[in-house]
Amino acid sequence: FFILVVLMRIVSVQAQEAVASGVKVVSEKNPDCSSVDNIVKGIIKSGMSDQQKAEAVFYYLVYRLYHYAYPQEPLSYSLIPRKASNEMVCVMDTVKNLNIYGHAICGSMSWYANELFNAVGLFGRINGVSGHTVSEAKYDGTWHYFDIDMMGFVRRKDGTVPGVDDIMKDKNLLFDK
Repeated sequence: FFILVVLMRIVSVQAQEAVASGVKVVSEKNPDCSSVDNIVKGIIKSGMSDQQKAEAVFYYLVYRLYHYAYPQEPLSYSLIPRKASNEMVCVMDTVKNLNIYGHAICGSMSWYANELFNAVGLFGRINGVSGHTVSEAKYDGTWHYFDIDMMGFVRRKDGTVPGVDDIMKDKNLLFDK
């Protein structure tokens, strides 16, 4: 009987799923995305203007996220006490999304962009436009529109990037060349 109990214990221990932790995979061709600080170190170069920093955040996220329903972790229902069944299932962790999922929709992408805008020393905010959500970065005293989800922003003829409020006032900004 004792041998049977020991064998059952060995089998149950071996059957448990192993979880890797502390693993860090990096490439010399891409920024280290193991933390927001490391992302910033990888994409921001000395002497960049605030607009260049905002554009660096924009391109970093556009090249790493694709448009698909925001990631959810439904198994977390059983792990965290909740007030409602759908509370907090959306993955809002920028680093986790970049390393595990790689997809989101406008609201989540704006959230990730704002975290990076703030980390590079700009202010970020989320703005709603006709049922769509976009991110904006504040520098030079005004807001500037960067749409990670639809992969775009516009430039005025002088090269500056207008904000959502500017575009709402003058729709022709969308067609400036």
